[in-house]
Amino acid sequence: MVYSVSGQLNTYDLSNGNPLWSFTVSGWDETLTWNPIVTQNYIYLASSGRPNKTYVLDRTTHEVVWETDGGSYLTVANGYLYTITSPDFPFTRTLRAFQAQEP
Repeated sequence: MVYSVSGQLNTYDLSNGNPLWSFTVSGWDETLTWNPIVTQNYIYLASSGRPNKTYVLDRTTHEVVWETDGGSYLTVANGYLYTITSPDFPFTRTLRAFQAQEP
């Protein structure tokens, strides 16, 4: 099970509820937003604050595979990670697509 609160992602063993591992964002005012997207191999996260970023974590190594500036709404479809960001002004949105990190 994956659960995010504030600026930390926590994972738990479903059979006993024990913590497995966690990931904490590094920005001073950065918090995780919305629900993480969990796939077979990766966890996709978005953060807001300073800075706002999109993170991709490897589920096996628990390491950041890659990250990019801008984070908000995320979805994975048809082999792509789509992000909608608002880096400058609250009413300006940017749609970006990245090849998803899946085999």
